[in-house]
Amino acid sequence: MSAVLTQTLEHRVREMTPRVHAIMAQFSELVSAFEDSGAWQGAGMRSCADWLVVHAGFDRHTAESLLRAGHAARELPEIGE
Repeated sequence: MSAVLTQTLEHRVREMTPRVHAIMAQFSELVSAFEDSGAWQGAGMRSCADWLVVHAGFDRHTAESLLRAGHAARELPEIGE
């Protein structure tokens, strides 16, 4: 891979990173509200994390982390910022 292509890829990764983190923060708050609503229950789902694994394609660890982050952001607004 050429040095120019590598630099271009690195630049794009660095450029997109803040947007990806912002979207994931919003998503974690959304899924934690979804968990609290109980709308995930049914069809054999044992937890909202299970629902995220089946319906959103996350692995279990990531699903649980997203839910923890969303709940923490609501309880401690400084974290959300």
